[in-house]
Amino acid sequence: MPGAAAPDKPREKDDREIQLFEATAKVALLELRQRELSPNARRDELRLLAGKYQGTTSAAEAAEEAERISAALDEAAQQQSARALLAADVLRQLEAAASLDQRPPAPGRAYLAMRAVPVSDEIASDAGFVAKRKELESRVSGLAAYYAREVMGESNRALERGEYDRAKQLLADLLPMFDLPEFPIGGAPIGVDDLFDVGRQARERYFNLEQARNAFERARARADQVAVAEVLGGTGGFERELMALDLEAARARLEALAERVSAPLEKERARTFAAELAAARAAFAAVGSEFASWRRRAFHDPRDRRTTQRTAVGADADGILYESEPGKVERAPWSAFAGDVQALQRLFADRLAREWTPAELAGIAAVFRTVAAVEAVRAASKMFEPGRRSNFTEGNARDVRASFVPGAAWAELAGPEAKERFAREAAAADVLCDALRAATDARWAAAAAGLERLLSEFSDTLLVRLLSDGRSLQELSGG
Repeated sequence: MPGAAAPDKPREKDDREIQLFEATAKVALLELRQRELSPNARRDELRLLAGKYQGTTSAAEAAEEAERISAALDEAAQQQSARALLAADVLRQLEAAASLDQRPPAPGRAYLAMRAVPVSDEIASDAGFVAKRKELESRVSGLAAYYAREVMGESNRALERGEYDRAKQLLADLLPMFDLPEFPIGGAPIGVDDLFDVGRQARERYFNLEQARNAFERARARADQVAVAEVLGGTGGFERELMALDLEAARARLEALAERVSAPLEKERARTFAAELAAARAAFAAVGSEFASWRRRAFHDPRDRRTTQRTAVGADADGILYESEPGKVERAPWSAFAGDVQALQRLFADRLAREWTPAELAGIAAVFRTVAAVEAVRAASKMFEPGRRSNFTEGNARDVRASFVPGAAWAELAGPEAKERFAREAAAADVLCDALRAATDARWAAAAAGLERLLSEFSDTLLVRLLSDGRSLQELSGG
């Protein structure tokens, strides 16, 4: 029959199409395998290829390969999640070891404690963990460096205020913070170089501080010496006020000196002497105000070389009133007693019906010490006049030493501090007398040694301060 063989031709065409479809799928799979793709992208592309060429051998291979990649990715994700949990736990331990809230910081101990935290190789090689660990190390060093700079700034401010002890103590307390452990080459924590640099600066400041302090103290001491000499030295001013027993003016001068000098000890000396002069003024005021209760009215007038004895008819804050002749009352001012310690002794000894108070005794001792020191200065002054050759005789030395004798008993009564100050003044006078006697005898080495000792050991005495212009013996000699 003519139409029976017609269906065979379409089947041949279908076989060729199937073979072509299979070959195309195989080529697509080969091309896909040659491409550089991430696992996720490769899996997705394989799944697309399997769907596109469904029914082919290549599609089946692509589907199987996609499932293997997916399983591997799932396993890797599980492992990564487990590593992340472990890394987070290790980071918590490292942060606890870092002690970031500690004040003052202790980076050395922090680094050692962090080093002691166990970290597996797997975690240690994780990029995310490495980045976070470096960030933590940077915080340790950064906080320590910031704290150190704050302390160094406070130390500098203390220096500007002249508080050297506090400035040094701040740095001394800071230096242990820079005791850091050894780090392997290439293994130093992030930011530790900055911490090393700050530590070097702190150490330099600490060790240079003592030199700066010594220079400052020398300059301050020198300025104080000049201030004391300007206020107290010379024949005018303070010495004149003392010789006139103008105790209020002398006290005010000392209070002004206390405000001018810088050293606490100099301030204390000036204020102590000012308080003594105030007490001395009160003792003279007591003699004047309590005239009615004097034990005796007779007194020696020191203005008369014959030491005339007069009879007082009254007394007040300015001196003693007496009749120079019948009906004529004159005053012997307190200043008249300033240059005569014997007259002062007769004025105060057994004068009042009552006992002297401790404050009055301190004031009286200060008067005797002051008058004796001024007398010593006046006796010695001729030896320091430029261009004048003078002698300091045995008689001069004897008179100077004798001027301190009456006051010693009053200093004993006034107490240990007054006794010590009086003894130092008398000792300074002894050294001065020996040095000037040596100069008179042309024993220059002994004279120089004595004056050097006077300036170095007795610089706090009134005698030296009245004599000195603030220069040392080396400066005076041009050295």
